Amino acid sequence: MRIDSPTLFLTLASIPMLVASPSAAQTTVLWQASSGLFPDQGTRPWTLTDTAEPEDPTLGAGALTLATDANAEILYYGQTAEHVAIPSELVIETTLQLVSGSSSSNAKGSVIVAFTLAPEFGNSLHIGVDDIFLLDDNNLRGDSAVVETDDGFHTYRIEVDSFGEVVVLYDGVVTLSSSSFVSSPANGPDPRVIWGMASTESQGVADWLSFEHNAGEPALFEDGFETGDIGAWSSSSGN
Repeated sequence: MRIDSPTLFLTLASIPMLVASPSAAQTTVLWQASSGLFPDQGTRPWTLTDTAEPEDPTLGAGALTLATDANAEILYYGQTAEHVAIPSELVIETTLQLVSGSSSSNAKGSVIVAFTLAPEFGNSLHIGVDDIFLLDDNNLRGDSAVVETDDGFHTYRIEVDSFGEVVVLYDGVVTLSSSSFVSSPANGPDPRVIWGMASTESQGVADWLSFEHNAGEPALFEDGFETGDIGAWSSSSGN
């Protein structure tokens, strides 16, 4: 994932204090393909980043398709600091099918779901063909698992506790675990949630049914914005 940003200095010792500070109000933001709307339409403030040619997001047969056909291309949706308020227990959940994909790096998946909890501090879930993994550092592959990703739709749930410890559930089963880490190139300068084809070292096609998280900025979602119920945070034990 290429992110051009100035270097910000943040010590590891200060990170848990930032993430474990009093919890922001948790507002769940839900997008569903069945709504007939693209994520950046209507009242959902997702921002599309698109350098793909000629591909654009498409909606059809109840799914959103994101596709890139060259490693230099990126096509993803994101919400950044003004739209997110990271809670002490972050939950992200999405249902998608990877149709096809390839990567020139073993530390970049065709699909990326990334989160930044505090300046430069976060992690990302990477999804390739029958392969999912987290990172241990920028461009350093971490915990991984061989699972079906292209045979149909699967649900990926990311849970992050107040110290940045990460657990990924695949179709309801705890499958990956890791820790958030400090890296400006990997995580960027501001809190955010992004999803899609977000690396210039990979490409692919994926169909998405839904995406939700519980880090919506409450002031933006009090009235007139659709919210959902992401369910209770289940902790790293998967209970």
